[in-house]
Amino acid sequence: MTLSTKEQRQLLLTRKLELLSRRTAIHDDVSQKNRPDEHGGEEQAVAKNNDDVLDSLDLAAKAEIERIDGALQRIENGTYTECTNCGKHINPERLHAVPDADLCIECASG
Repeated sequence: MTLSTKEQRQLLLTRKLELLSRRTAIHDDVSQKNRPDEHGGEEQAVAKNNDDVLDSLDLAAKAEIERIDGALQRIENGTYTECTNCGKHINPERLHAVPDADLCIECASG
């Protein structure tokens, strides 16, 4: 199934909104005032580990948003289906599977 550029754009925008919402939830969770600071070291270690996991998820969401923004810019420029490395056409099936892909499968593999 091949999606139109308009449909791809809508999928990218929907995904971006999901990621922005996730980042907001992560930031809210990390900034909560109810930290187990007054509790023992074990609870502090668990809280620190949880914060580290949330930080990793936040960084991954931020990176994906940046890739989505790049894809949206390529849609606006009319270069969405062109590999940013070699300029060849990116297979529509690849863009369907990875809507923010900016490399053809050959460049991504090599």
